[in-house]
Amino acid sequence: RSSRPGDATSFFGAGAAERQNARLAFGATMPDVLASETQTTPAEGLSGKRFPKAGRLRKRNEFLAVQRRGAKWHLTDFIVFTQTNDLARTRVGFTVSRKVGGAVVRNGIKRLLRESWRTQAAGLCVGIDVVLVAKRTAEACSHADVEQQVGKLVKRLAREGRA
Repeated sequence: RSSRPGDATSFFGAGAAERQNARLAFGATMPDVLASETQTTPAEGLSGKRFPKAGRLRKRNEFLAVQRRGAKWHLTDFIVFTQTNDLARTRVGFTVSRKVGGAVVRNGIKRLLRESWRTQAAGLCVGIDVVLVAKRTAEACSHADVEQQVGKLVKRLAREGRA
């Protein structure tokens, strides 16, 4: 099917006109629909569920500083580096190399790590940088495995007074 300049499929993709008509079929007028769409934001409903930039290590030299000067220990599927910082927040970074798998696998592992860290590390004290490096065995990790290992990490940080 070819798209024409005036056709709804040319810009909004196939089915956009049908979706728009379905919304209007319930008695709402087009201005009502547009007003309701402009008042919502993509992050609405996610407050408290986001992973802010201030809580992340973002630059290569930050990762390297923690890996060179920080304490190191091993979990089952991850290597952990920790170092105190002079900031009023705890920051975390995740490293998954190509040795672990392809891009889809690596990104999946990072998503699992981010979510596990976000949910479990909320009670940590401030002033620490953490880098989690995935081992090759991390490719076979389930969500429950990652949750368990991050939970161990958080408990150890709290026990050793690094958090």
